[in-house]
Amino acid sequence: MKNFLICLVIAFFVLFQTANREHALAQGIEAEGLKIIATGMAVDKAIEEIDEILTEKLSLAIGGGNYLAEKVALQGDALLSNLKYLVGDASDRVVDDLSGMERELLFGLDRLAAKLETGVIEAMAIEEFFSMNLADIADSFPFVESSELFFARMDGYSQVYSRGGVYSVVVRGRAFKERADIKLHLNLVPRPDEVRSGGDGNDASKIEISAFQRITIEARPSRKENERTFIIPSNEINHLFLDGEIARIPVTIVSEFGEKNEGCLLFCKRQNRSLSFESEILLLPKNPVKYDFVQVEQNDGWSSDIVDRARGTTIATATGKSGRWRPFTVCATIPDGTLMVPATAESKVIQGVGPGDWGHYSSGFSYDLPDANGPTRVCRNFDHQIHDQNRTLEMSVGYREPVKVHGRKPIDLQDPITEVAQTKPLEFGELYTAQLDADKTQTYFIRLYYFNGFTVTLSEGDVKKDNEFVDLDEVSNANYRSVSLRLKAPASFVE
Repeated sequence: MKNFLICLVIAFFVLFQTANREHALAQGIEAEGLKIIATGMAVDKAIEEIDEILTEKLSLAIGGGNYLAEKVALQGDALLSNLKYLVGDASDRVVDDLSGMERELLFGLDRLAAKLETGVIEAMAIEEFFSMNLADIADSFPFVESSELFFARMDGYSQVYSRGGVYSVVVRGRAFKERADIKLHLNLVPRPDEVRSGGDGNDASKIEISAFQRITIEARPSRKENERTFIIPSNEINHLFLDGEIARIPVTIVSEFGEKNEGCLLFCKRQNRSLSFESEILLLPKNPVKYDFVQVEQNDGWSSDIVDRARGTTIATATGKSGRWRPFTVCATIPDGTLMVPATAESKVIQGVGPGDWGHYSSGFSYDLPDANGPTRVCRNFDHQIHDQNRTLEMSVGYREPVKVHGRKPIDLQDPITEVAQTKPLEFGELYTAQLDADKTQTYFIRLYYFNGFTVTLSEGDVKKDNEFVDLDEVSNANYRSVSLRLKAPASFVE
């Protein structure tokens, strides 16, 4: 009798708390307003309206490469599946009949679908590819408790290509209890060697995809409550990864479990439930990151400006006899180790009668006495015809001085064994090398272009420190400098 009274008190307390909560919910909902559905609408119709928007926006997002909108639509669809299972048979119910959490979850999905309708979606950060966290979305809705979700989270929403080993997917929620029978169905296209070809069988463009294959993965137990893990061998899905773009695997998560009847407080019987959730797994590109690797070199060069002019003079002496012609040559020699600029050569008479009837240049400029940098002397011939006067001839030419110059030279990363240049984008986790000139290289920069539009530029100092993008090792001596680089998978892809 005593135990019965205690249970009765508890039952009245729960009903009282629920009534207060429902009243608070009603006030909040009325103030919030709705975007797509309306109070008084049939529950089935409301769910159908939201489902249509999510399906349409998912298709548009995939076609337009909008990864964040795609993820939001998928999460909305999974939350909608949660709502369907929470509501049960709603064929004769309207929105106003729903319980507090059910109603607020529906209204939260209304707002989420409205956001997709308006296209207000930002670019998706790379760390957001790792998981679909429905619990965080649900917790953002007033009066919704994520602990009540049957499907609350999926880690492994995206997978990074691995040449061997396994891939893991972890799911969390009420549907994934310890004694539940849980399976992950992968709906795969056939392997290349199992695909039927069309036409003459030789044209790759005529390959015909036959029916999807379904691979079923049994869930593994976890130490955490309401959590299960699926292990997918890499040889089952590696043929589906693409070099430069994202591939998608449609998946179905099925859980069969027993649960107490809703609202039952005493002498409850467990009911068997079978829940199914449709989603997808993204396979990130095998080569997800394009790169620029640039070394800054110091080389021997020449001053950009003409630093000075070399000058030389010759005196054309009087011929001593009227009508007599005498040839003279005037030259200028640049300093050792400089670079002549031939186009600046200039000759003139700096004293005496200028060129004319009694004297003229009889040739153009000539260049001789070359060294490693080119000619070092420029000359010109002059015919002189004045019997009683001298002329002073001058030759000049500009030159440049040697300086150290800095330039940027693109470098191809290479396979460390074959030394074949890596012209394709990089793989996560693979090792690449770059050969630099020890004498000339002063520093280097790396710019990484990720598949989702994210770009980062790293200096030599950045990559030598611990960072989230690359692991780097360097070997050098007097004549040799080799850089080994491994691209890190983003931290959020690794548990």
